[in-house]
Amino acid sequence: MFETTDPLGRKVKLETKTWNIHIVPSHNELYKQDALVKKTIEDPKFILVDKDSQSRQNYFDLCNIPKDNSLSILKVVVDFTNSTGDVMTAYTIKSTPTQATTKRGVIYERP
Repeated sequence: MFETTDPLGRKVKLETKTWNIHIVPSHNELYKQDALVKKTIEDPKFILVDKDSQSRQNYFDLCNIPKDNSLSILKVVVDFTNSTGDVMTAYTIKSTPTQATTKRGVIYERP
């Protein structure tokens, strides 16, 4: 689908298979919103350590989701097991306390 660079200079890619088989069927609010996922990777408000895996990081930003015509927090989970990060999933979240906590460690915060 795409390959891009995050604000820390790391390459991140989203595979077409991941988008079509996992993300869109499970999170249909993101249908045709791959540009929002890419933008969130390139210019997130926060990158946080994932609560379940040291090799995964979570990218967060506030986005306008056209399907709902609403502002939502977009979370993109990227695995850095390899030299290029792989997008594992992306979805909107409604409850930030359970999805985002700085206790796990802030890797990046947009100035």
